[in-house]
Amino acid sequence: GVNSYRPGDLLVYTVIMRNLGPDAAPQVRVRDLVPAGLTNVGWTCAASGGAICPAAGGTGAIDQLLATLPGGGVLTYSFAGNVDGRPPEIVNTAEVLLPTDTTIEDPVPGNNSATDVDVLDELLRNGFEA
Repeated sequence: GVNSYRPGDLLVYTVIMRNLGPDAAPQVRVRDLVPAGLTNVGWTCAASGGAICPAAGGTGAIDQLLATLPGGGVLTYSFAGNVDGRPPEIVNTAEVLLPTDTTIEDPVPGNNSATDVDVLDELLRNGFEA
């Protein structure tokens, strides 16, 4: 919901993992590593459509292996952390990794990851408006 930040801001990301297919997807992994420039990162998970969160929440990166994600199942993660210092940008990427044994047919692999880029708000950097 934002595209810029200031030092110390709380950035919140929503990661939605959804099985759009009719079949259950076994052994899929959801991962969102802590981007450089964030600290005090925590996350929560909520499930619907028959899905089950492997854990209700945690700190640091999201890296969870699901026994199965049923067809129509949804996991929604809320991932948040504070901006540490003055990084010029914060790049957050969430991804779904399929098992390497090719047991899952994925007709749209391009929707298995998403990236958000936020930039430092330099307004009043030197005490004067730009």
